[in-house]
Amino acid sequence: MFRDFVLSVFSFLVVEPFQKEFNQKLQDVQAPAAVVQQVQGCARAAAPLLADKALGDWWWAGTTAVYVAIGMQSPERVLIELVPSCAPALEAARPFLNSVRS
Repeated sequence: MFRDFVLSVFSFLVVEPFQKEFNQKLQDVQAPAAVVQQVQGCARAAAPLLADKALGDWWWAGTTAVYVAIGMQSPERVLIELVPSCAPALEAARPFLNSVRS
């Protein structure tokens, strides 16, 4: 029960905003639907892994959240570290994400 509560809170505070931000950025630059779907699939696959990692390593969860929030680490890097198979989808999205940052 406690685990479910922590997962829900982590998902609400970290995973969902992460997914919304990615989706919004890709929609803003009118990225192709296939790229958006690939990134969304990876974000969904990463959500339970992020939550499990956060539950098992509170220090990682806290420092990662702070580093992402202040721009010392990109959400993309966190996703690739946890789900290396997402690298191709994020590489396909990179030109669109970079155009938003420029």
